[in-house]
Amino acid sequence: MQRRFIYPMSSLGVHRHLLEVESQIRSLREEVLRSRDKPVRCAYTEDRGQVIHMLTGVSGEVERDHKYLKKKSHSNEWLIITDPYFLQWDGPNKAFPSEKKYTDYIVDYIPRELKKLELFILPGPNKRILKKFNDRVRGRGTQVSYWQTTEIHDRTIIRDNMTGTLMGTSFGGLGNKLAFVLDIPDQDLKMFMEQLNRIRGVA
Repeated sequence: MQRRFIYPMSSLGVHRHLLEVESQIRSLREEVLRSRDKPVRCAYTEDRGQVIHMLTGVSGEVERDHKYLKKKSHSNEWLIITDPYFLQWDGPNKAFPSEKKYTDYIVDYIPRELKKLELFILPGPNKRILKKFNDRVRGRGTQVSYWQTTEIHDRTIIRDNMTGTLMGTSFGGLGNKLAFVLDIPDQDLKMFMEQLNRIRGVA
């Protein structure tokens, strides 16, 4: 049997508050019912807590951050990196205490057997970093293309299996400040690739 509550006029304020609470409960119940058959995205898998979506820059975890991002470079045929500051150096930080450390990291980040690498960067890269990076990576037999553009803000890594990763920081800041590393949804990646094709045509 459904109960009906009758509130005295002196409790009008309480009555209105309870009605608001009941309305919120109904909305939550309806949302739960609508979402009960939808898959739930979780930041961790059940396999040893492996991270799918990761927060970098946590104190004391620089090495972990770098190892995790290295896994995102696995490609054989081609790899695309968009990072305006990939070939820049802003000075020492807790992730990279020297320009040499940073240069060595980005060189080692590129798979040794990679056939083709495309970099989308800001115009005017650091000449020392560019030369060292170019000489060492091309020395392995990797074809490297540089697209200088001011149209791209976000930092991404796109692999030859058409999966992409979005970084909340440039490579030079990885592990220095809090930032997320997230997988890019397929449809967004497709649209982004179309824009990269457009930039290739006008760069």
